[in-house]
Amino acid sequence: MRVQVVLAAALGIGLLPGAALAGGLDLPIVYSARQAGMGGTAIAGVNDASAVFHNPAGLTGVHGLQVLDNLTLVLSNLETSPGYPNQNVQTGNSLAPAPLVTAAYRVNHYVAVGLGVYPIGAVSGTFHYNDVNGIPTLNSQNTIAFEVSPAVAVTPFKELSLGVGYRVTVVEFQRHLGGESNPVLVDVDSLGANFTGFRLGAQWHPLEELSLGLVFRPEVTVTTSADHGHLLGLAASNIQATLAVPSKIGAGARLDLESFSVAADYEFVWNSQFKTIHLSGDLPGQAPISTDFVFNWSDSSTIKLGAEYRLTPKIALRAGYAWDGPFANMHYPDTFAQPSATGNYLTLGAGYKGETWAANVALSYRPDETTVIQTQDIASQAECRFCTYAGTYSSRLDMALLDFSKDFDL
Repeated sequence: MRVQVVLAAALGIGLLPGAALAGGLDLPIVYSARQAGMGGTAIAGVNDASAVFHNPAGLTGVHGLQVLDNLTLVLSNLETSPGYPNQNVQTGNSLAPAPLVTAAYRVNHYVAVGLGVYPIGAVSGTFHYNDVNGIPTLNSQNTIAFEVSPAVAVTPFKELSLGVGYRVTVVEFQRHLGGESNPVLVDVDSLGANFTGFRLGAQWHPLEELSLGLVFRPEVTVTTSADHGHLLGLAASNIQATLAVPSKIGAGARLDLESFSVAADYEFVWNSQFKTIHLSGDLPGQAPISTDFVFNWSDSSTIKLGAEYRLTPKIALRAGYAWDGPFANMHYPDTFAQPSATGNYLTLGAGYKGETWAANVALSYRPDETTVIQTQDIASQAECRFCTYAGTYSSRLDMALLDFSKDFDL
């Protein structure tokens, strides 16, 4: 019953249906509008209910009860060659929502608690094309990782806050490949959860104007399951898909002056932990069947910079930049994975703070990431059955964000 309740709650918030998203299982900028406007910087400076996602130590910045909701609209487009060399087919522009719902409560001077539900990333998209034999083909994937996370933070003394979040990591894995009318080469629609994750965070204020932060999230492995489906064109039962959500560590600093603030974050993701999506299933009267989608990503770094100027005590303007290092492996090109290229994010935002509420908006623009892959770069089909072909690989990803928070004096 515990698994069914958590999955239903998480799926109920509506996650990225049909989006064409190419990225790691973490997007550098995704929540919330207040932090996104400053290039996604949050580790040292977050002090609202979204700290459940960014750094649980920041929950101690909440007074009374706070509810914070964020909606991120993602506009994306992918280009790849899934059927034959230099096919260069695109998904076309897709618009999809990514919501974050969080709440936090300051129990007393020393303790605060929070709860959040949110997607952490996705690798998704849908291609319609004719294969090398002219057969209309459907090639779609919808891999979404999201979390349900209760958290607690304590302030052992005035300058230091420590936080821990318990992570229930849920993955939905849908993969359909084959003829447009009957895609049975791979036909899987599965769901699973991991209940062993956590997130640790700290914020230290050595000076009134200066905040420093640390946050760490260890790897979790999620196995999704489906009662029936198809693998390699064969009808199978008890299908399972296993993948890893990689470890991530981050550090940040924020300097707050009278009307101006600057912030910087550094994040390191052990993307090398995401090697394959392993599929297996049972065949009636035969040995079990299995196959792998191979990725073999590399570890990567992300650098985020942001600034905020407060026109008045209520109105703030923000700008930022994020550099996201490459991690995809061009030897194992995948239909939906991000190209092996650097990502550059430019952000703008604004916010208004009322007496008991606040609203923020932000825009994030990322120029197309493009890589040209040659045939000699690609692993053999024996090593990578589902690798795609030589061609131009590109990914577009722009976002608009809106958040609203309300404080209740309890």
